[in-house]
This record gives sequence, C-alpha cells and structure tokens, in this order.
Amino acid sequence: MNRRAVIFVILLTVVLAACRLRNNDYSDFRTFDGAEWPYTDTVVFTPELTDSVVEAPLILCVRHTNAYPYSNLWLELEYPTGDSTRRADTIQLVLADDFGRWYGNGSGVSYQYTDTLSRSFRAFSNKPLKLRNIMRRDTLPGIEQVGLFIGC
Repeated sequence: MNRRAVIFVILLTVVLAACRLRNNDYSDFRTFDGAEWPYTDTVVFTPELTDSVVEAPLILCVRHTNAYPYSNLWLELEYPTGDSTRRADTIQLVLADDFGRWYGNGSGVSYQYTDTLSRSFRAFSNKPLKLRNIMRRDTLPGIEQVGLFIGC
C-alpha cells in the first residue's frame, strides 16, 4: 500500500471512531420557575445512550443571575455505580471571586458557569443521576437552570 492510502485509512478510522462516540453524548437542562431552586427539588437526569455503559467526561453547568446572593453553590450528585448501589458526591462550585465578580460567562444579568466534574465518568443508559442543592436555605434565588453533559 502506498503512503497516501495508509494515511487515508488512518484518518478514516479516526473520523469513524469520533462519530461513534458522538452517538453516546448526552446533554439536558432543567429550568426553575421564577429563577428559584427549592431545597426540596431534586433534579433528575436520565441519559439515553446508545451503549449501556459509557466512560466519558461529566460536565455540570449552572445558569444564574445577579440575584444569586452567594459566591459558591454546594450540590450533591447521586449516581449509579453499576452494582445497583448509588453513590453521592458533594460538589462545591465557586461562582464568584472575593470581590463578587462572577466567574461564569454571560452578559447582562445572566451568567453560565461550567465545570468538569470527572474526565472519566461511568454513565449507565436509562439510569438516573440526581442533583440537589444542599445550601441550607429553603429556596435559592437567582438560579435559572442546571444542566449535565456526558461526552465530548
């Protein structure tokens, strides 16, 4: 085989592998009425993936307004581990610096903060991931949406 044919086959293999991975991507957002997240409101994400189990990055996104009164946000993520048990991780998102400047991107009064929670997260198709705020306040003002991404 000549050199061009070998390079073509390698590139084709890479492209096809990338396309296969894209079939297992998942993203979803949940919107809170009135930009308020009640303490009792657990957000449930149920990824529908092509494969039954996927290892991929897990990314969390929070959209908030200037009305959010804190510089951080504490969350708890509950997820399946494969042996039918669940595990809960505590997550702290630092949304603002010591001077109150938001780290997220945005314009006007709305900001989006994104953080990679895991570079190699094991996600199971049709098994729920549960996210709740643990800020010890009945209702968090200024939180518009939360979202999860699994994949590239």
